[in-house]
Amino acid sequence: MLFLFGLCLSLLLQQCAYDEKPHKITVGNVFSLEMPEYLEPATDINAEALLQYHSYFRNFYVMADTFSLDELPDLDSLVQQTTVALLPLLKDSLVETAKDTLLNGYTAKYQTIIGVVGDRINQRIRYEHFYIRSKRYYHLVIWVWDDRFTFHEEAINAIFASFKED
Repeated sequence: MLFLFGLCLSLLLQQCAYDEKPHKITVGNVFSLEMPEYLEPATDINAEALLQYHSYFRNFYVMADTFSLDELPDLDSLVQQTTVALLPLLKDSLVETAKDTLLNGYTAKYQTIIGVVGDRINQRIRYEHFYIRSKRYYHLVIWVWDDRFTFHEEAINAIFASFKED
């Protein structure tokens, strides 16, 4: 009897396991990212975002959007616009200066913002932002609980590194 219980439990756990192999998500003919299977499409993160994925169970969220080059004068303006929009939502925030970098050969800036959101949970959220300039501007943001960042860091870096403009 114990053996049967163990066998059933093992089969159940195998069915609940996610393949960690990333799958490619293409947004129109604009850009693509590769994400782990445990991230599911979402519609309630930001109604204007072109791409929204999440895992409520892992407290892992991904959002991406694009802007035409005519909408903003430069990447610094996109960084400023995003930071100004996010800061009023945070308490006890820590904002790192956006750093110039390259992402797959594209001119980019990378920024981390950490803070407590709302009053219901007292959990620090870590927002990792990539701002990219190519044929258009891109804003990629991934956020997780700050105390789980190290656990998710490899997946976060893999998602960012998979960015390709189509």
